[in-house]
Amino acid sequence: MKRTRSAFTLVEVLIALTLLAIIMLSIGAAVNAAVDSYQSNDALAAATNSARAVLQRVLTDVRQAAAIDQHLTDSTGVGIYLPRASASDDQIELYYHLDDAGVFRMDRYVNGTLQASYPLLGDGDGLSVSTLSVTTSTGTDWKGLNCVKCVDMRLGVDCSGHETFVSGSAYPRRNLIF
Repeated sequence: MKRTRSAFTLVEVLIALTLLAIIMLSIGAAVNAAVDSYQSNDALAAATNSARAVLQRVLTDVRQAAAIDQHLTDSTGVGIYLPRASASDDQIELYYHLDDAGVFRMDRYVNGTLQASYPLLGDGDGLSVSTLSVTTSTGTDWKGLNCVKCVDMRLGVDCSGHETFVSGSAYPRRNLIF
């Protein structure tokens, strides 16, 4: 008499379950890698946007500056005198720099006295500023006085072991001839 099979054997079921488990683990590992990559890229994009916003703020202040403080401006920071509406107004100076803890800061001086220091980047936001490079070009203004003609900045930000750089240049408008 001929025997017909109406079900799978135990060995066939175990082999099928083992193959299914291997396939599911492979799919899970691929999805996990994709999610990790997405989160890493999202954090890096956020770090880049934060660095761009901070750099844009600094360069806007440079463009609107009454003068660039050549004594405070070096490779690690830039000092900016804000315009005064009248001679009797307080002299406000902003000093953007990288401190020893990797925090990009803005120090606000009024009449030569430090009034406040604000962290702009790298303070509790999961970022650290790895590099700050400031270079200036000097020349003479329309009155023939020595001045800073151009400020170039490069800011390096580290986010979870991934470093990104943003850079920009600004010309103080008060030094330009119209």
